[in-house]
Amino acid sequence: MSGELQAQIGSKPKDKKKLVMDVWYEFFHDSPTHYQWSVRYRIRAEDKDLIGGGWHPVNKLALISYNFKYTQTGAAPVTATASINLSGQTDTSGLLIGGQAGNTAALPVFVIKHVKGERFGGPSGIAINW
Repeated sequence: MSGELQAQIGSKPKDKKKLVMDVWYEFFHDSPTHYQWSVRYRIRAEDKDLIGGGWHPVNKLALISYNFKYTQTGAAPVTATASINLSGQTDTSGLLIGGQAGNTAALPVFVIKHVKGERFGGPSGIAINW
């Protein structure tokens, strides 16, 4: 699960606003009998330049929230839900959830995976659902 998502509002260059979000899963083998796994994110807010053709970062991030449900080798399902306040930030990344497993068969299998990023700007802001 990975990939960059973008959402834009505004019809004229002077009022174009964008939210960009990446979400990915990673794991690594840190010992012969142990794996670390995580779901990570990067999110940024940008506005269109009035002069020139580029986008520039703005401190308009609002929050990122997530809802995951997963199982690991026959154990009871785990639900992880939270929101992270990003108010006033421009470009940030971090950990949503993580854990460990004894082998690759014990890595999580996701039943529900939902992440929502939000930024301020415009009448109702911008939101991306992953």
